[in-house]
Amino acid sequence: MGSDNYQNIFVNPNEDIWLDSNNPNSGNGIDDDNNGLIDDLKGWNFSTNTNDCRTNNYHGTFVSGIIAAKINNNLGIAGIAGGNNNEGVKILPYCVGTYFPLSSVLDDAIVHSVDEGARVIQLSLNVAQTPDIDAAIEYAKSKDVLIVCASGNNSNNSVSYPARHKYVLSVGAIGQDMKRASFSNYGQDLSVVAPGMNIYSTTLQNNYSFSNGTSFSAPQVSGVAALVLSVNPDLTSQQVRDIIESTAQKIRTDLYTYSNDGIHNNGTWNNELGYGLVDAYAAVRLAQEYKQSDLYVRDIEEDDGTEPSFTNGVMWNSPDIWIEDLAGNVVSNPYGNREYKVCVRVHNRSEVSSKGTERLFLNWAKAGVDLMWKENWISENVFDCGAVKGGVIGSANGVLIPSIAPNGNEVVKVTWLTPMSEDYESCTDAGAENWHFCLVARVYDGEEISGEEENLLNMGAFTEKNNNVAWKNISILNSEFSKAVVSISNPFDNRHNFSIGCYRL
Repeated sequence: MGSDNYQNIFVNPNEDIWLDSNNPNSGNGIDDDNNGLIDDLKGWNFSTNTNDCRTNNYHGTFVSGIIAAKINNNLGIAGIAGGNNNEGVKILPYCVGTYFPLSSVLDDAIVHSVDEGARVIQLSLNVAQTPDIDAAIEYAKSKDVLIVCASGNNSNNSVSYPARHKYVLSVGAIGQDMKRASFSNYGQDLSVVAPGMNIYSTTLQNNYSFSNGTSFSAPQVSGVAALVLSVNPDLTSQQVRDIIESTAQKIRTDLYTYSNDGIHNNGTWNNELGYGLVDAYAAVRLAQEYKQSDLYVRDIEEDDGTEPSFTNGVMWNSPDIWIEDLAGNVVSNPYGNREYKVCVRVHNRSEVSSKGTERLFLNWAKAGVDLMWKENWISENVFDCGAVKGGVIGSANGVLIPSIAPNGNEVVKVTWLTPMSEDYESCTDAGAENWHFCLVARVYDGEEISGEEENLLNMGAFTEKNNNVAWKNISILNSEFSKAVVSISNPFDNRHNFSIGCYRL
């Protein structure tokens, strides 16, 4: 702990505080956060199914110190992501065995780590492969969590499991001579290497010692991953992995040949050292360059771009979509078969300017029964009367969005020849209101649009859970004015004659 008032161990904010902050047995005995774990204030021991992660084996403490031991406090060592006289990375300790790992609980620990909000899962272990662990790793990948694992200490020319899983970043060990440590497993599944001999870290009872193993190489890479995310938390887990692999140093080129083999896509690679030695400085610099803007279109006035946008069911009246005539006047109800400008205000919620390469895509659809994405929004689909259900506005490749300043916004305008509402009068499957149409705006800024490729997705869900999708309902008047109704009343108590003048605007 040291003499300061912060700690780098994650404290579960949804659990009741222990009476003694260092005694797991002093909790209230209640699962306060309903996650199935009682009194899990500071992690969980899956091997004993208790909230006490303390053991008499130094291994986990050694690994944690490499990642998160406090920096500049004049005590022991400095963890790679231990902060700088302030909080560093938060360690969520999960025990999956004291002297050897239990594969039967490893999958549960991975899933719980993901559900508790971990961004990086550090594994210094190897077990036999199981479908449950495979499923847990794939679950972590689906939730954008990076798993880093030691390659193994068997001197084998194949990486151990789970480090060899395709969704795991595997780490081997080198010695002070910058050569592969003799014990370090290697092979086609190896990602990078880090120092693994005579590593100094935290042990038991506030002591420190030296130790060897890929177990102590892997946490160095996890610490670098934390540093990368600290300067750019918007990175995906794949981007973090790509950054670490592509910036690794090509060490000892006099002994090892690095080449492009068509399988490893983040640069030249070597069978014994992977992409090379992890490079924290280069990785953090590249992560800063990866910083990208986050563009969005509001669903309601209060929308700040948070996903989902919680519209309380009103998602079809975006304040950022409207129509203007070619003279620039705002038009409430456009006429059919005329050219207008569809205007979309795009916001940048990030602290960096957008690149100006992002694109806006617009579609229209005839509103009616069971309006779905994307079946109703493409011209290939028609109603029983032969009229198209919807179509693209502007180019099928979208239009460029100009660079938007941090926390700024820009209006993009796209020309649209409106459909003729009277074309839908004879349709029996398009809804009774032939004048009722919808617009949808989609922003492509590098962020995945959830459900984009689905064909029968509820429009409400599509709009609410994507901050770069917005929807606007509009009315389109008949293009030929073939029908008009005027109601005239006589306020007098005797008969009067009236005349009506009709003008086409």
